[in-house]
Amino acid sequence: MSWEYSENVLVQNSAGSLLQDALGWDVVFAYNKEVLGQDGTLGRKTYKELS
Repeated sequence: MSWEYSENVLVQNSAGSLLQDALGWDVVFAYNKEVLGQDGTLGRKTYKELS
């Protein structure tokens, strides 16, 4: 499947843009990129902790 038609482009980025533009939310795409710890991406200590 080409990048233009991936789930990331069609669903995640579109939904994230809608939430950010229409509702003013801060959107972070942290899947497989999150850094744990108090000074990390979302401030979580473990992956089980809700942000």
